[in-house]
Amino acid sequence: IEFQDLAVTFRRVITLNDTGLASTLVTMKDIKRWGIDIDHMYRKALENTQRMLPPVRRSLFEILKDRCTFPGVSLPEDAKDDLYIMTNEYDINGATVILYEDMLDACARELDDDIYVLPCSVHELLYIGAHAGYDGDYLRELVREANTSAIGPMDYLSGSIYLYRRSDGSLTRI
Repeated sequence: IEFQDLAVTFRRVITLNDTGLASTLVTMKDIKRWGIDIDHMYRKALENTQRMLPPVRRSLFEILKDRCTFPGVSLPEDAKDDLYIMTNEYDINGATVILYEDMLDACARELDDDIYVLPCSVHELLYIGAHAGYDGDYLRELVREANTSAIGPMDYLSGSIYLYRRSDGSLTRI
């Protein structure tokens, strides 16, 4: 299934626990064998994914405070950042949250602004207020840099950036 310039794929969960996720790709052959149509598969997969992999939204500084420690260096407790991350609570295939009902609207409401969505990898998406003072070229370069230096080919999602407009709930590739 196409979504913008992305592709929605389906996975069969084998194991999901605190040590990780094991899954296999669902093929069109599987869907035909099960006797369901693609729309039914999409609806059920989205419902199950939202239940099994709840969304998480956090500022980049919150993530850094939790994951990175450097001797003698600490981030101020009230540190703010313009960049936020959306993923799921397992940080695995978290870019899927872009499909969750009301997810983009919740992100935009949190910032009280339209948002740019920046695909970092299949595991997470960044978002930033559309009026935070960054232009499209800078944001595209940020995505390009992440794609070429921070992730491997298997985790690549897209080189595009998107704009979510609160007024009409639209998501547009820019």
